Amino acid sequence: MDQGIIRSFKVNYRRQLVRKLVDAIDEGSTLPKINVLDSMRMTDYVWRNVTQKIVQNCFEKAGFKNGCEEEKEINEEESESIEKEAEETVDAANEVLEINSQ
Repeated sequence: MDQGIIRSFKVNYRRQLVRKLVDAIDEGSTLPKINVLDSMRMTDYVWRNVTQKIVQNCFEKAGFKNGCEEEKEINEEESESIEKEAEETVDAANEVLEINSQ
């Protein structure tokens, strides 16, 4: 299930690593040594950029359905039911008013 999430994370981590190396080359300085702190900072940055859409797509590929869609379907059915009941109530009230006005 999480292959897409891991892939996205790895691609973006490598992109950050390459960017750091290219920046050093452009500046003409020696290649930087990546220490644990640098790695943790890059990891934090990359993880924060894993989007909700990527996670959602992974869950959908694994067969999980979006709960919001199910709730929306249920709410639409309830809305239709409530509207029908309201129309019936209004019709019944109108009939009572017509009988009383005669």
